[in-house]
Amino acid sequence: MTFIALPQLIRFVDINDERRYVKLAPDDIAVSFGPGVELKRVVLQLTDDPVTQLPDVWPQWLKEKGQMSAVLKGYQND
Repeated sequence: MTFIALPQLIRFVDINDERRYVKLAPDDIAVSFGPGVELKRVVLQLTDDPVTQLPDVWPQWLKEKGQMSAVLKGYQND
């Protein structure tokens, strides 16, 4: 299946280091997640809902406003 309008998918190699990630090919994510794993469907929907609060267990770099904006487009920590 071809995904035409899919945002960039990434997987963090080390969740405590925002610079250590790999880009995923949506048509072959089994390379990163193991045999039998595949992306069958993607639903993108606009919403006016507020951004979900960050859990306390997330790494500090994800909590800091503006961090990883190139990778995590749309992320905000107000």
